[in-house]
Amino acid sequence: MNKARIITTLQCTRHCKLCSNKMLRVETKAVWCKLTDIGNYDEYILTGGEPLIDIGRIIDIAWHLKNEHPRSEIYLYTTLFSMHSMDELMKYIDGITYSVHVPFLSSDRYHFMNMQNFANRHPNKSFRLWIDQHVNGYLEIRPADWDRITVAPMLKDCKLPEDEQLFILED
Repeated sequence: MNKARIITTLQCTRHCKLCSNKMLRVETKAVWCKLTDIGNYDEYILTGGEPLIDIGRIIDIAWHLKNEHPRSEIYLYTTLFSMHSMDELMKYIDGITYSVHVPFLSSDRYHFMNMQNFANRHPNKSFRLWIDQHVNGYLEIRPADWDRITVAPMLKDCKLPEDEQLFILED
C-alpha cells in the first residue's frame, strides 16, 4: 500500500519536546507542493503541525482528495477536537488518529472527552487513540469507542515509514 503523508500546516500550539516534525526535519525531507500536484495513493494521511487549527482548510483538502481519488482512504492525525464542522469533515475521511501528548493540560482532557464522544457517534469510521506514556493525568477511556489504543513513548529517532511519501502543502 502506498501512502501520502500530507502536512497541511506547520503551525501548532503544542511545542512538543520530541515533535516528530522536528525529529524528521520535515522541511528537508518533504516535497513542497500544491494539493493538485499530489498524485494517486492508496491512502492519504492529513497531519501537521496541527491540522484542526484551520478545520475549513482540512474540509476543503479532504473534499478534494475524496473527489479526485474516491477509492483511496483518508485519515486525519490530530491532538485537537473542534465542535465546529466535524460532522462535515467526516463525510470525506475514513477515520481519525487522536493523540494525547505531554504536557497534558486541562484543555487536553476536554478535547479528548469530546473526541471520544464523537467517535462513539460514528461507529462506521475508524478512530485510533495514541497516548504518550508520560502523560500524567486521568483519562476515562472507553475502549469500545476506539479501534486501537496505543500507549507508548515519543520516539527520539522518528523515521518516515518506507511506504510513505511526505508532502508539505504550500499555502
